[in-house]
Amino acid sequence: MNLGHEAAKNEFNIRKELYDSVWSPNEGKLGCTILVVLPHPKSVGLVKLRSKDPLNHPLIHGNYLSDEEHVDRDTILAGIKKALALSETEAFKKLGLHLNEHQILGCAKHDHNTDEYWKCAIKHLTISLSNPSGTCKMAPETDKEGVVDNQLRVRGIHKLRVADGSVIPNPVTAQLEVPEVMIGEKAADLIKHQWK
Repeated sequence: MNLGHEAAKNEFNIRKELYDSVWSPNEGKLGCTILVVLPHPKSVGLVKLRSKDPLNHPLIHGNYLSDEEHVDRDTILAGIKKALALSETEAFKKLGLHLNEHQILGCAKHDHNTDEYWKCAIKHLTISLSNPSGTCKMAPETDKEGVVDNQLRVRGIHKLRVADGSVIPNPVTAQLEVPEVMIGEKAADLIKHQWK
């Protein structure tokens, strides 16, 4: 049910106290990870310019789990219940696999393995798999949230195009590498056509 030790420690920037409470006790032991992934979140993030200086990194607000109806949290909870059921199968038992029972820091006030416990855990363990999209979405001129047109040109800025996953208006149910390559190839064709 947990991220692997190395990923938790090095890739996902898990706080040390949280890592120590969940993963540290299992270091050196074999295990597996079941990740619950939410490909179509209802929560919407935000990217803003920090300043007029193009070298300043933008402000990125993921706004994870911020939808008012808690659809994202409840969907993740349903996925956790499926993963828990999988962990109880004969196949898992034959391999000697069992759930990591170490309490997630900040969730000990809830009985372990209850909905309330997992709702708390979701707040502490939700991470991004680095596939954001839609921050420069392609849309018709009538869409005020649109940034680029169907030629990947940024509205209102002469000779600037965006050719990456940010132009995808809605999240796709997959990794973005292939669509991003396709967008790059399309941009190359558009530019070649313009300058033929």
